[in-house]
Amino acid sequence: MKKIIITLVALFVLGGSASAQWNMGARIHEGWGLGAEFSLQRILSDANRIELDLGLTWGAGPEHHWMYTTATGTYQWTFPIVAGLQWFIGPGAQVGLYHHVYEPNSDFNETHFSLAAVAQGGIEYNFDFPLQLAIDARPGVDLLGFGHKNDAIIRPWVYSVAFSVRYRF
Repeated sequence: MKKIIITLVALFVLGGSASAQWNMGARIHEGWGLGAEFSLQRILSDANRIELDLGLTWGAGPEHHWMYTTATGTYQWTFPIVAGLQWFIGPGAQVGLYHHVYEPNSDFNETHFSLAAVAQGGIEYNFDFPLQLAIDARPGVDLLGFGHKNDAIIRPWVYSVAFSVRYRF
């Protein structure tokens, strides 16, 4: 009986992963600075999918520089336009860690935890060979009040506009 259960579980797992379609690649974006994300999409059906992105954003100003690491998950609905071309939209969540260093007084550093509700929408093209190109926007609202304590500038929004390249398998 134990062998039968193990065999059935193995067939279910292998069968599910064999029929699953995945897209994996990079999402290069501009928002609070230039950034890059490792992007993974799991196709659930012809009309929906889940996207998971792990990213790093960096930027600099006249007297400061910052780095923002994020993990973002979105659920997306897809809508075909013509063969290979479709648009998509969906809600999601983003968690991140924002580190800000001020110069010349580099002793003053700020680190913030971020939790944001986001939306993502865009347009993509899937070629006949396993390549996907996409352009999208991802606005959001930071639920924890992301901002700068020293100058009382509170920026409760997050956003990015991106170009993505993914391999489909």
